[in-house]
Amino acid sequence: MNDITIKIGERIQARRKELDLTQEAIANKLSLNKSTIARYESGAVEKIKLPIIQAMAQILDVNPDWLALKTDKKGCYADCADITKNIQLSKHEAYLILAYREHPDMQKSVDKLLGIEPEEKLYIIEKAARNGDNSPLVVTDSKLKELENLPEVPLEDG
Repeated sequence: MNDITIKIGERIQARRKELDLTQEAIANKLSLNKSTIARYESGAVEKIKLPIIQAMAQILDVNPDWLALKTDKKGCYADCADITKNIQLSKHEAYLILAYREHPDMQKSVDKLLGIEPEEKLYIIEKAARNGDNSPLVVTDSKLKELENLPEVPLEDG
């Protein structure tokens, strides 16, 4: 057991109960045994595969990223589907996305290789642009030049 799978299990169980679904009903929809759902909910499974997370999110009508602990926004599954319905991926692109998601330990290295800014850095830049308050972010040409000229600040790995 690890903290991540325990937390995912808690989310699965809480949402299943909100929807008044049984473990057996979920298991039937996923073509799994009821005991497998019980193991997911208890955190006894070391790693839940991404296709199971996706299918479980659809059944529970939640954002798959919420279920996978990547966001605190539960949302609903349809919201996520609307965003991605016009995106066409090749099999190779889909494989790369799945591999990226299944290897969080490698994501920072891949991001760096591809020149993708880490989310924390973008958050810090956005917060700095807002001067620390919650006002709407308005980026003018002068503000953009100011931000581009800021020195690099290394982020601590946490």
